[in-house]
Amino acid sequence: NTSGVYPWTISAGINNGIVNVSGSEMDFTDNDLDNFADMGANPITFIRNVGYIINDENTAQVFPVSSLSYLHSRELLIELENQLYDMLLRYQWKFNTPTIRSEIKYRADRICQKLVETNGLYAYKNIIDSTNNTNYIIDLQGSVLDTYIEITKGMGWIVNNICSILQKEHFI
Repeated sequence: NTSGVYPWTISAGINNGIVNVSGSEMDFTDNDLDNFADMGANPITFIRNVGYIINDENTAQVFPVSSLSYLHSRELLIELENQLYDMLLRYQWKFNTPTIRSEIKYRADRICQKLVETNGLYAYKNIIDSTNNTNYIIDLQGSVLDTYIEITKGMGWIVNNICSILQKEHFI
């Protein structure tokens, strides 16, 4: 990770979406950009005093709109899955006991907490106890870790409402 850039960093806009190109074939209108957004494309646009940027972070998942519609969400899910897999692999063929399940939960919570601290996750909950590790699961030599997450969202658009107040008493 280079200076706060992670696989789930939003790679669009003037902060992390700058691309080093000298020009493009055409400048897109607002109508063009709306059409690109509807089809899940990420056009490169020119911003005065900034340069060329990636204008969006869509995936091809445009309907229904969900976390999977955005690149940073998919990258975060891949990273979370890989980290949990690597951690869980160490527990294969250990005994399915409350102590081992507690250790797994602790390690899963640490993984998720690091993702919260790096703005990948907003919230999480890991469950690996008798509610999802029933006697049937244990008798089958298995174990279940349920991880519930809420992915941090970006601000792809911002509204600034400016209202004019004409009467003096509104400023008091």
